[in-house]
Amino acid sequence: MNEFKFVHDYTTYVISHVAMRLLISEYTGLYPKEICYEYGSNGKPSISYQSMKFSLSHTFQKALIGFYNQDIGGDIEYKKELPDYQEMAKLIFTEEERLYIHKSDSIDRFYELWTKKEAIIKGIGTGLNIEVNRLLIGAKNQFIDGNGQVWQIRLVKSDENYIGHIAYKSYFTTNKLNYTIWNF
Repeated sequence: MNEFKFVHDYTTYVISHVAMRLLISEYTGLYPKEICYEYGSNGKPSISYQSMKFSLSHTFQKALIGFYNQDIGGDIEYKKELPDYQEMAKLIFTEEERLYIHKSDSIDRFYELWTKKEAIIKGIGTGLNIEVNRLLIGAKNQFIDGNGQVWQIRLVKSDENYIGHIAYKSYFTTNKLNYTIWNF
């Protein structure tokens, strides 16, 4: 609990991780207590003896949990007011992405690009160990990483106060992608 500034952040963390474990159990047939996570060099969790990949993101009162048979990343954000979002954009977006945000002067575009970028970063598994302001995602729904791998990016529909995206490694869009939004 010491890692968390607010009790509701701790509660969100616990509930979302329990939900993820229950869903992994449902998809794999393993009992929840039998699920053992392994962690990549940048902390991305996986289950070594399963081909299923997963991603978890949580925010204020919601969690996004995605599953796929290739690498996957997801991000969901509560669209809170950020008076300095244009300044923040200078730190995390490319010039092209900043222009896209500036054209509408809308915080919605900021969150759109941030959740896409975060989903890609989580999917690739680098964490924030890369210079995110050099990683061009933009408004498109496909991304090619530094290894030539193609990623599809899908909007995750939620209510108007939230936005989420799932990124998954695939040359084509697919219906075999599974994701759930948990509300608490």
